[in-house]
Amino acid sequence: MCWESGGFSLGSVDPPPKPRRAGPTSWELLVPTAGNWRACLVFYLCFYGFMAQLRPGESFITPYLLGPEKNFTREQPGAWRDWTLVRMLRELGDNLRSPQLRLWSLWWVFNSAAYYLIVYYVHILWNVVHPTTDTTAVYNGGADAASTLLGAITSFSAGFVKIRWALWAKLVIAGVTAVQAVLVFLMYSTNSIWLCYVAFVLFRGAYQFLVPIATFQIASSLSKELCALVFGVNTFLATVLKTVITLVVSDKRGLGLPVHSQVSPSRPRCLEVSGQCISHSVGLGL
Repeated sequence: MCWESGGFSLGSVDPPPKPRRAGPTSWELLVPTAGNWRACLVFYLCFYGFMAQLRPGESFITPYLLGPEKNFTREQPGAWRDWTLVRMLRELGDNLRSPQLRLWSLWWVFNSAAYYLIVYYVHILWNVVHPTTDTTAVYNGGADAASTLLGAITSFSAGFVKIRWALWAKLVIAGVTAVQAVLVFLMYSTNSIWLCYVAFVLFRGAYQFLVPIATFQIASSLSKELCALVFGVNTFLATVLKTVITLVVSDKRGLGLPVHSQVSPSRPRCLEVSGQCISHSVGLGL
C-alpha cells in the first residue's frame, strides 16, 4: 500500500533490497577451499617462481669476492693430480693390483689379438690349402656360419658353468688356450680343407666360450665408472698388438711371410699363455 494525494491506493510494493555479500577476504584467497584450490595452487607456483629468480645479492657478491682484499680468483686453480683422467688412471692402477683382473685382462689382450688375426686371414689360408675356381666346391661361408653358431652356443652355455673362478680360472684359461694352440697348429700343418674348417669352427667356439666369462670377471672387479675404461684399454692394447704383428709378419715392409708362416705366430702366443697359466696353477697347489 502507498499514499496518493490524500488517500490510499492499492498497488505493488517493492521488496526491501537484500544485503550484498562482501567479497572474499585476503585470508580466504590464501587458504585453499573446495572452490578456490586451483587458484591458490597457481598463485603459489607463480610466487615461488618469482622468488626463485629474485636474487638481489648476486650482482654484489661476485665483485665482493673477487676484490683485492679476498683470496678468490675467477679461474679455479687446480693441480694436474685433480684432473678427471688422472684420477681415473690412478684408480685403474690401484685396481690392477687384483690378480683376477690382471689375469683376465692379459687373456683379453693376447687372445683377442690372436683371434682376430686368425679370423681375418683364414680365408687366404683356405684358398692356399684348397685352390679351386669351382665355387660349388667351396664351403667357406658354411664354415663361417657354423663357427658363429657354435660361438653362440658356447657363449650361452658359459653362463651355466658354476665353479669357483678365483680358484680355477688359471686352469680353465690354460686348458682352453692349449686347445686353441693345437687347433691353430692343425690349420698350419694340414692339407685337408675339411680339417681346416673343423679346426676354425672349434677355435672360434673356444674363444667365444671364454669371452662372457672374462667380461663378467673383469666387470665384477671394477666399479661402474672404470668398466668402460678398462674394456677400452684392453681392446686398444689388443688392436695395437694385432697391428704390430700384421706389420711385422704380413706387410711387405716387414718380413712378408707366406700365409702358412703367418698362421704360426699365433700358436706360440697361445702356448705361452697356456704355459704361464698352468705354471701358476701348479704353484698355487692346483
